[in-house]
Amino acid sequence: MYRRLTVAAGVFAALVAVTACDPGSPSPNPTASASSKDDANEDRVESHESGPESPIVYGMVVPRGAVQLGPLARVRSEDLINTYRPDLEAVLAEKAAEEAAEDETDPQDEEAPEQEASPTPTPTPTDVRPERDTFADLEDPPRPDSVISVMRIDEDPTTVTRAMLAQIAALLPDEEIVTDDLSEYCTVQHDRIDHCAVDVTGTTPGDREVRVQLDIDPGDVQTRTGNAFSRERPVMVLEVSYVGDPREGQENTESEQLGDLPSIDTPEESGLIWPKMDVDAPGDGPLIGEWSAPEDDTVLLTGSDPAFALTFSLRSTEGAAVAQGFITDTTGVEEPARDVVADLNEVIAVYTAQAPDGTTARAVHVVSARGNYVFLFAEPPAQ
Repeated sequence: MYRRLTVAAGVFAALVAVTACDPGSPSPNPTASASSKDDANEDRVESHESGPESPIVYGMVVPRGAVQLGPLARVRSEDLINTYRPDLEAVLAEKAAEEAAEDETDPQDEEAPEQEASPTPTPTPTDVRPERDTFADLEDPPRPDSVISVMRIDEDPTTVTRAMLAQIAALLPDEEIVTDDLSEYCTVQHDRIDHCAVDVTGTTPGDREVRVQLDIDPGDVQTRTGNAFSRERPVMVLEVSYVGDPREGQENTESEQLGDLPSIDTPEESGLIWPKMDVDAPGDGPLIGEWSAPEDDTVLLTGSDPAFALTFSLRSTEGAAVAQGFITDTTGVEEPARDVVADLNEVIAVYTAQAPDGTTARAVHVVSARGNYVFLFAEPPAQ
């Protein structure tokens, strides 16, 4: 039985601050050929990789044989935002009323004689302050309830896929996840796997209602072409979202622990074959629809099913421009919906907009001590 995963496509631009750079990573030469640019990009990617056993969420980790590119993209769901928006509006209304009352009761200061104002210095392009959290006026701003990880599979894809299925089975023990037959989740073209997808909702051992979506994209089977910047390897997108009552989810701060994972030492029953790619798709052309990455950005990973790209920028202003440019190029919307999360050591700006044809674009700009990362997603219209 084939279970299809739909990864919510993705959002974001941000005007956030923290200037970070990639140590030892010179900017690419604008006049370089496509192949030399791809080679230079590959040399810089490794510093942005997180190895096996790196934590993701709810006890899940990066499996052995795969690497995560960039940080996690942690975002607030639409349900969470809509639940807490009335609280925010009430607080803002109360503050506005208090300020209005103060203006009525406090005498106005007499105007001081005009003095020649000191000239205001012009800020440099990197002099950008981090934005406040959208819900900063609440005593406890809601924490992100969805986490996205993008990974590249470097070793045996069957073993890595089964390892991911085993983790999902342990996280949602009542959902009967099959770990020894890839035909349950993978489709085939020309006798080769062309896509694997899981989309399952269930209850965790910690009594959380969670949705897990997993997509694995090996590339174009027919042309034997891998996704751009994939090193001819399958790419994997994991999104884990809390889907229970939003307020209850915020109150539950207990760490989730996975139980015993099902063994994957048994033979895989389907015998499905993973395709071997001869080359990556060009990295200097369109990566998502008609959108192409700026020449000065480092592209860490891309995929086509679902359509996504992850880029690294030297400055927060560059990352914000990438996110905003993608949203506008994909949807034509210049003022998309925006949510800013200031959490732990990161500032995350998420932008979302919909094109006239129903395509939804998301851009997530993550500013952290590691640098500026932008996750870009495009979700086609619902069928």
